[in-house]
Amino acid sequence: MPRKARIRCESAAGFYHIVIKGNNNKYIFKEKRFKLDFYEFLCEQGHVGLIELAACCIMDNHVHVIQKAKVIAMSEAFKSINIKLAFRHNTDTGSVGHVYDNRYISKAIETDEYLMRNGIYLLNR
Repeated sequence: MPRKARIRCESAAGFYHIVIKGNNNKYIFKEKRFKLDFYEFLCEQGHVGLIELAACCIMDNHVHVIQKAKVIAMSEAFKSINIKLAFRHNTDTGSVGHVYDNRYISKAIETDEYLMRNGIYLLNR
């Protein structure tokens, strides 16, 4: 059965809150090297101009990212990040199958209050 199409709503401010979760709440960032890999892949997407990173919090079983991007660019960026990280994770751990619990979750940030509250929260974690 095909996946339901993602609703593509463009944020007026251009900021989005992204959440990526491990499959079955498993740890995908338990080892520091996977956190560093994710951050490296995230920064690569910023260097090529697809996203502008505002805040990031990488926990053992999920990650939060606040970034500015166009919806299409954001989709390209996180597709690349997730493919690279899944390949590296499965190769390095000898695992097979899904690393993530579905696609990334994206929420348009429409107010300064939401941006500041969540951005400051993530930076202080």
